[in-house]
Amino acid sequence: AALKLTELRLDGSLAGPWVQELKVVCDPVLAEGNTLKIDCGGISFVDAAGISLLQGLRSKGAKLVNCSPFIKLQLAENGEQSRKQSAP
Repeated sequence: AALKLTELRLDGSLAGPWVQELKVVCDPVLAEGNTLKIDCGGISFVDAAGISLLQGLRSKGAKLVNCSPFIKLQLAENGEQSRKQSAP
């Protein structure tokens, strides 16, 4: 079967129960080897769990587009912290 592109546009808050909801939607798409593109342009708030999920999805191959400067900064800072923690 041909690989599919799934595109999601996020709006509002990526926090609390919405983090798990996004995970439930995205994990099967990535597990099937399909391409996942997440448009973060409509996110008005993201909590630490949301940033962690976005990092995890990105590491599994999801493409994050239209991230605000704040979200880009959070993704970069949290990525640095996790690399430092995993270093010997």
